[in-house]
Amino acid sequence: MKIRIVTPVVEPRILRAVQEGYAKFAQSSTQISVTGIEESHDPNFLGSHYEFLATKMVQKTQEAEIEAMDAVVFDCMGDPGLEDARRLVSIPVVGPAQAACHLALCLGANFAVVALEEDVSLIKQVIARYGLIDRLVSVRVMEISYEVMACDNSPALEPLVHSAFKTVTEDGARVVIPGCTATIGLSSRVAERLAELGYTIPVLEPCWIALSLAESLVRMGVSHSNPSNTYADNS
Repeated sequence: MKIRIVTPVVEPRILRAVQEGYAKFAQSSTQISVTGIEESHDPNFLGSHYEFLATKMVQKTQEAEIEAMDAVVFDCMGDPGLEDARRLVSIPVVGPAQAACHLALCLGANFAVVALEEDVSLIKQVIARYGLIDRLVSVRVMEISYEVMACDNSPALEPLVHSAFKTVTEDGARVVIPGCTATIGLSSRVAERLAELGYTIPVLEPCWIALSLAESLVRMGVSHSNPSNTYADNS
């Protein structure tokens, strides 16, 4: 099967890192391709930066369907444009935040997210949109910048462990979710560190979850509900 990863970056080094990160999780029969979008805001666009980003993600999703991709995975924990993309294409479109948060509640009574400081408000809005805010115990800040870990995320391990530990010991989290896809591949190491400290807690890998869900949907021949019902315009 062919799965397209749509990410809100265009820098070649970062795109290579994204490609390599998802390829490690993909099944041997899955072909992964990555496409980025221009993140600079169009001065003629009247909406917010998030809305601009969502519009571009939707466009890339439509292109993926035209190019005969079997599914699309968004490489952004804000899931920008996810609902709109599903209105316009028939192939599965998976957002890592939606997939990870719902899986978290299959594994524990509540969950916490460890996010970049600038993303805390957005993460809370996204979780509220999915109707899961009552099960969110906290969004802790990961003390590192995206720029530092974009191509090599190893420096993010200690900040992730530090904040994840606080979500468990101070907030009562039963499941932890890293709130940035740039931390791809670190979740298992965070879980190991927490276990060494005496806390056996699931630390989910949003990218792996999203990709695995996309692969499963393709294998099952299942996609989102037809726009004529679930995504109909009820105005």
